[in-house]
Amino acid sequence: MNKLYFKIVLIGIVFLSISCEEKIELDIPNQTPRMVVQGVLSPGENPVIDLRKSYTIAERIIDEHMNMQQIYFPDLRLYKDNQLVASFVVNPLDPFSYSLNYNNFKVGEKYVLRGSAKNFPDIYAETVIPSKPNVYITNFEYSSISSNDYKFSLKINIQDNPDEENYYAYTLVSNNQYYPFYYTNYEGESNNQQDPSITQINYEFYVNDKLFNGKLKTILLDQFGYMINNWGFKAQETFWIECRSITKDYYDYKISTNKQGNNDFDIFAEPVLIKHNITGGFGVLGSSNIQRYPLTIQTK
Repeated sequence: MNKLYFKIVLIGIVFLSISCEEKIELDIPNQTPRMVVQGVLSPGENPVIDLRKSYTIAERIIDEHMNMQQIYFPDLRLYKDNQLVASFVVNPLDPFSYSLNYNNFKVGEKYVLRGSAKNFPDIYAETVIPSKPNVYITNFEYSSISSNDYKFSLKINIQDNPDEENYYAYTLVSNNQYYPFYYTNYEGESNNQQDPSITQINYEFYVNDKLFNGKLKTILLDQFGYMINNWGFKAQETFWIECRSITKDYYDYKISTNKQGNNDFDIFAEPVLIKHNITGGFGVLGSSNIQRYPLTIQTK
């Protein structure tokens, strides 16, 4: 009886293993390639745009490293009040990078990007330069960890304008290219919990004012470190807190692309719709306005 039971179970396992194998072929439709733009306009800064060709799922499988994204001889032009400002020029060392020799952007001005290239739909995007953020730094403290390591803490205070949908971004910038800042901890102001109005993407923090519209927002940066370069050691070192007002389009694009990137290896994650403002293509043309705050430490 036991032998008969064993044979039945064995036959069932074989049957299931054969019947469960089913080849599924995906019918992926052909898609017209589109231009993908990423760029930000800021007063006092010459803009740089990253321009690439979109790719399909099938192309991503075949070309894992996306080496075929270059767009040849595009025509990218920036306009203000229907007047041509200038055309973007490709960087000879980087075929995806296009720059513009213009930085006289003013608050409230609207700029339009128009682009065309062979075998691609024309693109159109517009953005308005925002006002500078009302930000100030308090409670800056530091202490030496080792001969060239320092620990910092400070508070970033954002006074938000009432009845406006404002968005901000801030980061730490070092004058030392060999030893950039690294973060060991981030704390919000409420019970040391991550603030829901703040999203950290790499070394930048993006802030949505919906939870503090028209109020003062205080953000604590605690226990982040800085390494002093042993070569060219100075009596003092200066770094900067960079705070930007950013447009909603740029904020939405950064948040949605970050969510998509976090879901890359999660097969159960919900699909993320990338928010963009490029008509005829993908990506974003945003704008920002920056405030820089120098902070100095005495190293000797």
